[in-house]
Amino acid sequence: MNYTRYKFRPCTLISFSIILILNIISLNGDIIVKRHQDILDDLPRASDLDHYLSILEKAVDFCVENKYGVDMSLDFGLFLAGVTINQVLREKIQKLPPKLVVRLEQVLHKYGEIKDYFNVNVRKGLLRKYGPSAQITHLVYNISSWQLPLDKFNLNLMKRTTIYDGNRLREIYGNWDSYIKTVTNYMSFHPSLEDSDACIARLARLPIFPPTRIAQAKCKLPTLCISYLFVGDVFGYGLAHRLLLFVMAKHSRNCAVFGKEVDKDKMDKFCSTLYLECQYNALNDFAMPDLVFEIVALCGLLGNAQFLTNSWMKFLTTYQTRDGYFNGDIIGMEHIDTNMNVTDQNELNKHTTGTAVAAYANVIRYIIETHY
Repeated sequence: MNYTRYKFRPCTLISFSIILILNIISLNGDIIVKRHQDILDDLPRASDLDHYLSILEKAVDFCVENKYGVDMSLDFGLFLAGVTINQVLREKIQKLPPKLVVRLEQVLHKYGEIKDYFNVNVRKGLLRKYGPSAQITHLVYNISSWQLPLDKFNLNLMKRTTIYDGNRLREIYGNWDSYIKTVTNYMSFHPSLEDSDACIARLARLPIFPPTRIAQAKCKLPTLCISYLFVGDVFGYGLAHRLLLFVMAKHSRNCAVFGKEVDKDKMDKFCSTLYLECQYNALNDFAMPDLVFEIVALCGLLGNAQFLTNSWMKFLTTYQTRDGYFNGDIIGMEHIDTNMNVTDQNELNKHTTGTAVAAYANVIRYIIETHY
């Protein structure tokens, strides 16, 4: 047989290569579209509202009963929830059923009771105990001081986020035990917890710039604070705290660190990366709920709906105790299940409860904003 007659010409090989590449691109594109559609199908609906509002009500009721034990982290989470619910009522009160309005107003009223107690009886002690870092409380003293509206929920970030499968996520983050050891190594955070608090507290020295300005004002911050926004942790609490400085600059002072568009681009990139980390946590049954709640609280506050899927948020409700607070223990550790009040729980549970109420307030805002 004359094999030469079956030789492929260069143009034929190129054509086959192009076809193969196009098929691969098409296949990958179909996979991406499928993963995005799965997220869309999993977002909360109007019928889910009562479930999520009940969770928030239970947590807020517990905090009212134990308001003497609220610390700075729990106060911060409750404040974010208050800002969120306040905006819902301000924008949607005319379109909501009267019974729903009453429930939301009661949540806001109970939050006000907690906040009043905290500002009068707890805040001064924190200022004496923690010094300059406690100036953070000035930034969340009253929800009316956050004049810039929260961004409407959208799926723009999801369209720009690569959705990886489980194998790829494990390649990125490693095995769970190693990941947990790294994420909970508080001494190695960059920024450190102390630097993060100090930089956020520095915002309290700035005025609240009016939202009517044509160009957003620039935040004047020390070099240390600017540097860790350029170079810092790309996962875990370190990355979440880098994001937090941008969030606090934007909403508590209506100023931009680098510029409005640059700040938004960096916040988007941080949330896109944190979304992958939430996916990795989901593969491990959200065995570190405190971190996931913090991510959902911050990225959800910025209007990123992809963090609020039912499969995630309903699973995370399993960390709410009978009493109403949220247990932040890592899976594998013995869960505390007692009737002790929040003053007797460890700091982690207070932080987890704060981030959880902020996260579920985001879900409630998404449902009402989208379906009412």
